[in-house]
Amino acid sequence: MLYLVDLEHDHVNPFEATRFINRLKVPELGLHVFHLLCVGYVEARMLFLWQFLFVLYQFWNFYQGRMYVDVTSIFKDLSAEKRKTGMRLGVYFAACVWTVFTLVHTAVGK
Repeated sequence: MLYLVDLEHDHVNPFEATRFINRLKVPELGLHVFHLLCVGYVEARMLFLWQFLFVLYQFWNFYQGRMYVDVTSIFKDLSAEKRKTGMRLGVYFAACVWTVFTLVHTAVGK
C-alpha cells in the first residue's frame, strides 16, 4: 500500500514499485494457504470457510493472470489497485482478530 501511495506522488520508479509488489504476491498466497491449513486443523469452521473463499479468489486471480501488477498499466489501475489493497488489508485484519479470538476461545474452552 505504501508503494502505491509513493508511486502516486512520484516518489518511486514504476518499475521498482511493480517489481516489489509482484515479488510479494506468491508468498502472500502461500501464507494464506498455510493459514487455511492451520484453521482447518483447529476446526474453526466459519474462519475456514472465510479463508477458503479468500484463497479461492487469490487462485482465481492467479490463473486469470490478474494477480500481478503490470508496469505499463500501473498508473491507469492505481486507484483500483489501492482500493483492492485496502480491502485486502481489511480482510487480513479481520482474519487476524478472528483467529486470535478463536484460539483464545479454544484454549479457554478446553
